[in-house]
Amino acid sequence: EGEGEERLSNASLLLEPLREDPACLKKSTGWWTYEYCHGRSIKQYHLEAGEMVGDSTTLGHYQNETEWSKELFGEHALPYHSVLYTNGSECDVTGNARRATTKIYCSPYGGTISSLHEVRETETCVYVLTVHSPLLCAHPLYHPQGEEGGIPHPQSRTAGISCAPVISQEQYQVFLEEEKKEQERLKEEGLVAQELAKMAHTKGASSSSPSSNSNNKLSHEELVLRDLVVQSITTMMQSDVWREWESFLSEQQQQQEEEEEEEEEEGDAAMAR
Repeated sequence: EGEGEERLSNASLLLEPLREDPACLKKSTGWWTYEYCHGRSIKQYHLEAGEMVGDSTTLGHYQNETEWSKELFGEHALPYHSVLYTNGSECDVTGNARRATTKIYCSPYGGTISSLHEVRETETCVYVLTVHSPLLCAHPLYHPQGEEGGIPHPQSRTAGISCAPVISQEQYQVFLEEEKKEQERLKEEGLVAQELAKMAHTKGASSSSPSSNSNNKLSHEELVLRDLVVQSITTMMQSDVWREWESFLSEQQQQQEEEEEEEEEEGDAAMAR
């Protein structure tokens, strides 16, 4: 018990500069910006153009600090210092006061400044914050790379990666052949369209000329070319590829509308909170 109290006391003393720093730690995630003032309070609010819009919500006021704990990270243990915050703003859903727990870790991989790494709402109006601080690294039991157990640097962790083909070589060759045919078809249709455009441009220029024929009748070659273009376009619009393309566009539009509706609902819900 005495050892545990010493660890708690040492950790609290090491984090004292973070408590005295008037500049709180901040992190923006989506709609909300979170502000963590160590040993004082936790707040959330919405920012627009760097300015707070509406009222802030208090997630909790400082309550106490607890004995150091451990979380498992693979085979390694991550010790962290836990700080409790209670009596926050009333929750609109549960009617209870909001509360939060902050887990403070020694900054992994040589971080030099304290930072608010993550904010999670584990239950309705109950939050867990993760803070990385180099201040805690002075205590050997909190050091993530110490022999006591901790996470090694990512470069020291290796994992085997195995790859497998999604399709067979034969299927891939068939795909390439079909893709080539499709590209040739599109190229042919494009050339026909270009010839038609040239013909229309030439016809328009000749009809505006004083020396043009008054009846402006299409030549036999022009009639054949026109019929060919019409037939090509009609065939294309009746093909399965065209119908699949129209279906794809319809699905994309419907998906976009659903996403926009979800974003509007999330924004309304966030404002209500």
